[in-house]
Amino acid sequence: KDNNNRNGNSSRALVVGGRINNNEVLNVEVDASGKVSYDAIIKSGTNASKQVYTKHSSLQPLPNPAQQDIALPTPSEQQSTTERTRLALNSLISTQNTHNKPTGSALTNAATSHNQEAKTQFVKYTPNPNAPGYNPSASRQRVIQMVPAQIDPMMPPKHKHLKAPRGPAEDPVPILHAPPEKLTKEEREAWNIPACISNWK
Repeated sequence: KDNNNRNGNSSRALVVGGRINNNEVLNVEVDASGKVSYDAIIKSGTNASKQVYTKHSSLQPLPNPAQQDIALPTPSEQQSTTERTRLALNSLISTQNTHNKPTGSALTNAATSHNQEAKTQFVKYTPNPNAPGYNPSASRQRVIQMVPAQIDPMMPPKHKHLKAPRGPAEDPVPILHAPPEKLTKEEREAWNIPACISNWK
């Protein structure tokens, strides 16, 4: 809805996600042809730092481009771009490898099952004669073998996975379409498909 301020300029509240954001009010702008331009709304929010094309004419090449616009990159620029690409790919690969490694209960099970004989302990135990259930006919000393308890590898983890809150959604960008053109007679004849007539009798 348009509101008239004290200066007489027409302004429009920014609508974000179906809600009107009164904190940011944008002035209504018109283009060279006199039509309302919504570039201020599209290029605000998360698109403020991006190059957003709002017209199909923006994608058409310039008739006389400048020399610096079509110049090839220098060897130093190629080297820096290659280095940045290599670092980005290495970061993605290292992150993927980290995610593929076992974590949590899988590491615990692997550490428990590995080298189990070395972790086995023998404890020499001498029972107390004054303890209840003491049997004098049994041996006075006992040797207890302690081994780590076997963990079920299929046991689910005991902790819960908490989902991180989703980040703010990015503002949509316009889908550019070429302006409609009227077909010529030759194009209509080229796309004309005759009716299917069977010659079988």
